[in-house]
Amino acid sequence: MTRHTRAYQDAASVLGDLDEVDRRGDEAHIAIPSRPIPPPHRRTMSASASASRTAAPSTVDVPAARPSTSVRVLLPLTRIALGFVYLWAFIDKLFGLGLATPAAGSVLAGQSPSAGYLGHTEGALSGVFRAMAGNPLVDALFMLGLGAVGAALVTGVCLWLAALGGSFVMGGIYLSALPLANNPIIDEHLVYVLLGWLLAALGAGRFAGLGTVWSTLPFVRRAPWLA
Repeated sequence: MTRHTRAYQDAASVLGDLDEVDRRGDEAHIAIPSRPIPPPHRRTMSASASASRTAAPSTVDVPAARPSTSVRVLLPLTRIALGFVYLWAFIDKLFGLGLATPAAGSVLAGQSPSAGYLGHTEGALSGVFRAMAGNPLVDALFMLGLGAVGAALVTGVCLWLAALGGSFVMGGIYLSALPLANNPIIDEHLVYVLLGWLLAALGAGRFAGLGTVWSTLPFVRRAPWLA
């Protein structure tokens, strides 16, 4: 009995020691501090901020390419040359400088600027244009077109309107000459029309002209077609 009693006591002591070890292990596990978990809304805000910082693109201002020297020289020369075609015709017909228009046939001498040409057309539309020859309204619009288009091209302002006006002036002369004698489609008047639109599209008034200053005016900024 004594032997059995002692064995039983030893076993109970071992079990007690094991319980003590488990209890201390549990206390040690509970005592380990854990990182606090942020609330869901804070986690969402932090993730969004991190994502925005990561995904935010870097913006770099790229300067506009400067036109080459050839462009800055040839564009204004072409614009002024085309403008002088219109402007010289206006001056010559107005004053009769003795080149294409004699002094006795000038507008200041009381002569029609359109009768000399339109009255002698022989093309397919000659009947239409001969009927307009010498008409005061046609004469006024013709002279206004020559002078306004020429001045606009030389100074570099209102190039879109100049291209439109040139289309009426040179386009009318082109139509009056159909069919053409030397080329079935193209003559210099049609080239003048196309060149006027090209100069307007390229903003040729910015180079050696008043186009840059003109485009900053309030009423021009509100109506870009005046540029």
